[in-house]
Amino acid sequence: MNIKIGALIVGGLAAFAYYRYSKLSPKEKKDVVDNLKQKGKKLYEEYVPVVKETIEKNYM
Repeated sequence: MNIKIGALIVGGLAAFAYYRYSKLSPKEKKDVVDNLKQKGKKLYEEYVPVVKETIEKNYM
């Protein structure tokens, strides 16, 4: 039962996020996308080298 409630909550949050995004101006949408890209690149640069090093230590 808890899984169904959790799925319902996640679905509701996704619908709300889509609604909010659809109401943004084109400039605001561009800012949101650019911000997400920047954060994604930062996470990639931060964690991918660590993952590669871990794999090399364990399997090479």
